[in-house]
Amino acid sequence: MAGLQLGFIIAQNPELMAKVKGAAPGYFYPVNNVSQEAGRAALDEAWHWAEGFVDHLQGVRDYVYDRLSGMPNIDVRKPEGTYVIFPRVDGLTSVEAKYIMDEAKVAVVPGHGDPFSYFGPGGEGHIRIVYSTSMGIMEEAMNRVEAAVSKL
Repeated sequence: MAGLQLGFIIAQNPELMAKVKGAAPGYFYPVNNVSQEAGRAALDEAWHWAEGFVDHLQGVRDYVYDRLSGMPNIDVRKPEGTYVIFPRVDGLTSVEAKYIMDEAKVAVVPGHGDPFSYFGPGGEGHIRIVYSTSMGIMEEAMNRVEAAVSKL
């Protein structure tokens, strides 16, 4: 539940859990009461909605992945457990990712070098695209991104 900054990880391997905590040190802290109650309601009362939404997200993810895979200058991997995709755009530094926002009018987060990017030097040349929206919005966004990338 991203907006509430609430989630959980189950790991049987203590070394793996230590690595996860080390990779994202700011994400492990006490959760406020509102987020705790929203999380309880989600777990206890909203599985029917969550299962349908996961199916929807997988469909949008597959569409976005297929579209990005077919674009020139894009290297992309299919995400497995999230609602974001992180393609690398050949010939575009992360600082220049603003080009996608300006040219395509699609909000993306640069992979590196921007106050809103948290991905470290390995994110250089990548952009972060959130696809947790309607298929119609993502179709329009991918049309715009494709037109912008084809000009690179």
